[in-house]
Amino acid sequence: MKKVILAISIVSLFVILVGCNSNSSSDTNTSQSKDNEKNNDSNENQQSTDKKKSYLNNFNSEEIEYARVWYQLISTKNDLKGIRHVYVTELPKGSKVNPQAQNSAVYKENVVKLEAPMRAGGSITYSSNGDGTINVYNNVPYKWESSQTSDYSQMDEVTRKAIEDNIETIYIKPHDNKTVANLANKVKYNK
Repeated sequence: MKKVILAISIVSLFVILVGCNSNSSSDTNTSQSKDNEKNNDSNENQQSTDKKKSYLNNFNSEEIEYARVWYQLISTKNDLKGIRHVYVTELPKGSKVNPQAQNSAVYKENVVKLEAPMRAGGSITYSSNGDGTINVYNNVPYKWESSQTSDYSQMDEVTRKAIEDNIETIYIKPHDNKTVANLANKVKYNK
């Protein structure tokens, strides 16, 4: 009888130990599972942070605007990957449309002129509306012809038409921050 009781006790103890080990394993798996979830959450948060990462922290709002305008209106139409600079001229209200002409019309608002280093790269003359849209002056040329090669007698009328006719309001899209940052790095101010 003692042998039977001893055998039952050993089997019971064995069953209890196996059950404890199973719970311990389950607890370990649960713990590992929670650690994996934390790591996955951490990885997801890191990826989310990378996606939200702003490449634009080193630029002011004007430089970001200039880069977005240039990208949308020039870079997407012309392949200008080799361009080293985008030159910015800020023209305050009252500035002459053609600075070389004595009888030039003047801008009725603050205007920005963006231009490539060479005429083939293009230029944009515009005013910002402060709501994501700009007014593009499509008739303002890259450079005005000099008085020696052009008739300046009608310059008042020509420059007035340049800022009154063919003005287009365009919404500027935010675009990819990395691309905008690359262009903002190329912004140089004309004095």
